[in-house]
Amino acid sequence: MRFIDFDVKKPDFQTLKAAAELLADDYPVVFPGDTNYGILMRFTPENAERLHALRRENTDKPFLVVVSEDFDWQALVKTDALPRQNRDAVNTYWPGTHTLIFPKADTLAYPSADSIAIRMPAAETNRAFHTLVQLCDFPLLAPSFNRSGEPAITTQAEGAEKFGEIEYAFWDARYEPGPASAIWDLREDPPRQIR
Repeated sequence: MRFIDFDVKKPDFQTLKAAAELLADDYPVVFPGDTNYGILMRFTPENAERLHALRRENTDKPFLVVVSEDFDWQALVKTDALPRQNRDAVNTYWPGTHTLIFPKADTLAYPSADSIAIRMPAAETNRAFHTLVQLCDFPLLAPSFNRSGEPAITTQAEGAEKFGEIEYAFWDARYEPGPASAIWDLREDPPRQIR
């Protein structure tokens, strides 16, 4: 695993551009997100399979999908199954650290469940992560950087030991993870907070 040091609070644009190019080429990339380090990959069924294998878990628990403010999130959602007032309320949650659960669009092969969890990061939470997501004109899978059921990885040594097959990790030794994301189920009226 190659660790690329950078500053989350003052990210170098070329470093972020390099990370976006790796993601566009379907590489898994470790990156400090708005709540913790994550393993990012372009959102495809094949990449989801690869991530489940990397994390050594079954595919029953789908991964979070992260989108930019410019991406049409409704392309991932079965909007006619979403209560109208919940569709209108999305802007009260985003951008930010809220994860929203929607009915999944019928056209999506992944996840296999009938729902999809999406987050749209905000610049004020983590400028580097926000900029990276904005540079990607595609959604990202974003599970946490750990094996299923284990605590999040916080050191380079542990990351290299457990995920040595991942080639690139963008790392800030001073990075401090944020609080866990609030999760809202927007399939229900009114929306129900799960966490």
